[in-house]
Amino acid sequence: MNKCINNILISYGEERKNLGSYQSIINKICRLTDDLRDFKRFINSVLAISINNISYLDVRDLLTIEFIRINNIHLYESIYKNRKYFISHDKIVDSEIYYTSYNKKEFNASAKQFFKTLFEEQDNSKYVDLLQEIFPYVKKYNTNQELEYDSNLIVRDDSYPEISKHKRICSGKYFDLYFTKTENEYLVIGNLVEGFVNKLNKVQISDEILQIFNDLLESVPNYYHKELFERLQFFLDDIENNRVYDLIINLFKNIGKIDDSLAFFSLSARSRVEIIIWELLQKITEEQYEQFLESIKEDYDILNNISSILYWFKHDREGKNIDGRSNKMEKLYKEMGARIIEYSINLYQDKYYSRGNIWGLAKLYKDDIPTIKNYIKGIVNEDNIFRLLYDIIGISTGTNIKYSISRDNLNYLTSIDDIEEILKNAEAKTDDQKFILDVYKNYKNDIKDEWGETGIVTEEILELNP
Repeated sequence: MNKCINNILISYGEERKNLGSYQSIINKICRLTDDLRDFKRFINSVLAISINNISYLDVRDLLTIEFIRINNIHLYESIYKNRKYFISHDKIVDSEIYYTSYNKKEFNASAKQFFKTLFEEQDNSKYVDLLQEIFPYVKKYNTNQELEYDSNLIVRDDSYPEISKHKRICSGKYFDLYFTKTENEYLVIGNLVEGFVNKLNKVQISDEILQIFNDLLESVPNYYHKELFERLQFFLDDIENNRVYDLIINLFKNIGKIDDSLAFFSLSARSRVEIIIWELLQKITEEQYEQFLESIKEDYDILNNISSILYWFKHDREGKNIDGRSNKMEKLYKEMGARIIEYSINLYQDKYYSRGNIWGLAKLYKDDIPTIKNYIKGIVNEDNIFRLLYDIIGISTGTNIKYSISRDNLNYLTSIDDIEEILKNAEAKTDDQKFILDVYKNYKNDIKDEWGETGIVTEEILELNP
């Protein structure tokens, strides 16, 4: 039976070198199969049909859950109906399941009781060892561990990249697909990323990479950029060495195209790309790194992105940094800031402006606030005052979205008197500028809500263009 399954996997395109990853599951399936007629049914209904037609899911997980379907439909249905005890990753995509994260002690108790009852049934108990191959919660239960760590410690999950990359059944993004045999947006995005990496590795002309990258961005709406680049991060090791430098350049030069919307308890898509760039910078040669720094030395429009990439250099907890590279980028960053101040390069000009870019300069002069204030006073006028105001507005997410100004942010860059002087001659010409002005007036006039806080609340994040 073992040899038969391996031969069929090879005939459906699996490489012989990868068969070892199936062995534990195949051994358990063989031990659970007493009758050759049942084995024939398994071949005809699972191997010949499901795996051949549903190759977009993880074959190991598909083999397992389909084996249970044809041999114990009651257990199969129990798994599907009680998904919260089997989905251990990407819970956030299902609000009901994510809610269990708020009380881990209660979840652990109810999950243990559920598994105890489920596996007390003789017909179910013999599948425990097989199920623990694909469901981490079952494995933890079977080895007397807590399913979720009930502590404030952040426990590193080294298994997640593999779970996400291979679309495993224990992920909330893919669990349903193993039962419905359908597709969803997470699967589509995963396939797009895999296709992008394959095209990137095959392209012969560097100039073609920009088109491939633009095609990737345009293949999904902006609000899926976050998922797109989270997935791409797991495929960085699959990118050919001779394509890494070109990808860095394209990511960096086009980072403004990537969505920067706030995300719930996670990084925005643009922040994720900054991490990706930092990781990729450790994969190029020293000559390429010097060439990269030379190519961006006048890219003042992405000064804050450089600052963010330096943050990841300084917070390298995995030892990925190559010695000396952080210092070289820090030196470039300071030189760019010095030129901006010396020559009054206006970061509020169209070619340099993006929300928050000014903070890339402000961080450089955190110990010399008069210098940054004098610089801003010299470049801000009635035409760009709303861009400055937008930069001192903070956005907080919750049930609603709140736009507000903090005194610290304002005093770091400017003053009420300087703002008022410019506003005397400024006119809010667009709805976006009027909204920004309203937020400022709300702060200036100290208008507070029932909780004693200033700010203007909206139901969704606004795409403001001042």
